Amino acid sequence: MAHSNGGKLALAAAAEERGRTLLGLDISGLGSRLAVHPHQLPGQNGHGDWRRHWGSLRLYPPDAFREGRHLISPVPETEAREGPLWPRMYPRIARKVRTPVRFTFARQGRGTRPAAPTARTRT
Repeated sequence: MAHSNGGKLALAAAAEERGRTLLGLDISGLGSRLAVHPHQLPGQNGHGDWRRHWGSLRLYPPDAFREGRHLISPVPETEAREGPLWPRMYPRIARKVRTPVRFTFARQGRGTRPAAPTARTRT
């Protein structure tokens, strides 16, 4: 199981030779294409268009973000640098994955778009 950037790591691991022993992957919040311009992604210098990642404030208890502000840290430099590159990296990684993968997308998660058919679907 993996979410968002953790899904990138899970796919990359599954694409390696040892990844062939995995039973499957369940990834949420990660597509093959960005749904935002790269400057809208969270980065070292800001939160980006955070509503794209967290959705409407009405979905959360009052003060949820104010109370949790100390739990949030800046995006790591490498992650911020590689984020915009994901649409080019995805096809190369995906074609090497040999284990079943399930992608799920939330209605409120609007940071990426579902994958275009880059690999054969197996049932």
